[in-house]
Amino acid sequence: LEGKGKADDAIAEYDRLMKRHPDEVELGLELAAKLVAAGERERALELAADIEARVAKRPKSLLLLLDFYNLNDEGERALDVAERVVALRPRSADARVALGEQLYQMNRIDDALAQWATLPRLVRPVHRGHAKHAEVLSEHGRTTDAVAALKIALKLEPEEPRYLRLRAML
Repeated sequence: LEGKGKADDAIAEYDRLMKRHPDEVELGLELAAKLVAAGERERALELAADIEARVAKRPKSLLLLLDFYNLNDEGERALDVAERVVALRPRSADARVALGEQLYQMNRIDDALAQWATLPRLVRPVHRGHAKHAEVLSEHGRTTDAVAALKIALKLEPEEPRYLRLRAML
């Protein structure tokens, strides 16, 4: 329907689908992305907000919404979603990485680093947490900090091939 220029009908059809299949988020976000591309940004953001309200307690769905907001230059909305994911799953390393990524994109470097610094406490075994911390830091050009985190991981697990490979790349 959306392809035929019938955005209202497509949105109505999506609303009906959501009532039967509340986990279907990707289709709605795809529709919202097409609305943005068609110049109907406000309408797309309304649809995204509706989806957000429906999936407010589902971290995986919220992460899809986070991506949508980022792809459409809605950094503040993306930050709100990332913070909600962390609130729902405070011990999730993926949630902390996502929030840190969002903060980093918004040039809130210290806040991002603080989120990523929690990884060694969240990922088990602990050497994997330090290695994950090192990986994230290295992806953001924080080589000195990444090397320090990796040294801890290697001290705990000196023969782990992934850590040795990361050390070689740093």
